[in-house]
Amino acid sequence: MTLPEGNDSRDVLLRLIRRWPWLLAAVCLGGLLGLGISGLLRPVYEGVAVVGVGVDYGRTLPLDEEAMRHALDRAREVFLADETLEAVMRADNQAQERYDSVNALRDQLRLSEIDGGWELGVRSGTPEEAASLANVWASASLEELQAAVGHACSAADRQSKW
Repeated sequence: MTLPEGNDSRDVLLRLIRRWPWLLAAVCLGGLLGLGISGLLRPVYEGVAVVGVGVDYGRTLPLDEEAMRHALDRAREVFLADETLEAVMRADNQAQERYDSVNALRDQLRLSEIDGGWELGVRSGTPEEAASLANVWASASLEELQAAVGHACSAADRQSKW
């Protein structure tokens, strides 16, 4: 049994050289099409803030994988909570003018889990607005996370008293 011969790279190169006018025309047409489309579409910028979130093992026992996932899910809920995003809209006047609801703002956000924290991304039409909104979101999230830690410590104290 013989294997079929593959394409020889020299043959492919010779075919391309023989058809160079078509190749050049395709490259030029693709470049012009890309230039035209980029002129029609508005640029979208993304501002990113990074928030470190960890577990204080001085207050808790070592966590297994399921418990760690549960804790990170609770942190994700705080980042995307309506109260957090309403605080962002109150703190940033441009956000109040641009987004009519929390859900409209949420559509422009990206939350990614990274090693040791979270990456908060905001898409906007101007780089300044994207960066400003990302920083405001990070600040509001930190305040909400600190409040949640305070509530958790208070609940743990009450449970230990029982």
